[in-house]
Amino acid sequence: MIRSPLVSVNAALRRARGRQKLLNDNTFWPICQSWGQSSEADPALARPPVLLLSYPGMPIIASAKKRVRTANRQYEENNLHRSRARTSVKRIRDLLAAGKTAEALAELPRAQSYLDKAAKTNALHAHVAARQKAGLAAAVKADGNKDKTPKRVIPKTAAKGKTAAKKPPAKAAAPKAGPKKD
Repeated sequence: MIRSPLVSVNAALRRARGRQKLLNDNTFWPICQSWGQSSEADPALARPPVLLLSYPGMPIIASAKKRVRTANRQYEENNLHRSRARTSVKRIRDLLAAGKTAEALAELPRAQSYLDKAAKTNALHAHVAARQKAGLAAAVKADGNKDKTPKRVIPKTAAKGKTAAKKPPAKAAAPKAGPKKD
């Protein structure tokens, strides 16, 4: 019994449901292309061609096609904001590693602005942006204070001969009224 190429194409499509690799492969496309051509050697190939207009992941409905376009635009925009934020964070880290604290301090507001914009457009999660902003500010502050020696803290003591006036004791709480007895 001769097995029809249509069966193998349908089987391949079932196996590849949701997988684009097999559909982009040329494993069964030659069968689809030769399907429908008249062949005197094999009359099974004389059937009408199989129409594979698109792979299973491609939308057919107009609103779904529009959703794909908008998702691609949104991906590009998110990628732009995410990339700017990461680049500015990396630039500040590199400046701090090189010991250029003043330049890093000047660059800090721009990085914070990029992180805020990425969080606003949901390119980065808001907590991630906040954490990175706090980390950058702390790193710049720590690097700026590295050269300064901490001041010696002298504890404050009361002057001799003067004592602080004590507060009068708090009034005793009034007893709570209990249930009335007849």
